[in-house]
Amino acid sequence: MKSRSFGRLSGTKIFLTQELHDSLAKRAMIEILKQGRALRGFKHLIEILKDKDKNNTIIFTHEKTKEDGKNYYINYEDCRQKTSSATFPK
Repeated sequence: MKSRSFGRLSGTKIFLTQELHDSLAKRAMIEILKQGRALRGFKHLIEILKDKDKNNTIIFTHEKTKEDGKNYYINYEDCRQKTSSATFPK
């Protein structure tokens, strides 16, 4: 993550599964994600997980959201839909 608006969190490593990476690359979303603009509340999500433990790892996936020790697997589409629906109800 490289974004001045992320302050102390700029440079935080966020991981993507290969399947999600390939899917986002087809839609030219990788650079937008790196800038922290692909998801509403992205900075807040990172703050929460990193404040719990700075060694927590955030991995976006197509799979089910789950916690596995210090690894947080987050379903990208579910996260995107939930954060956008909070502002723009269906």
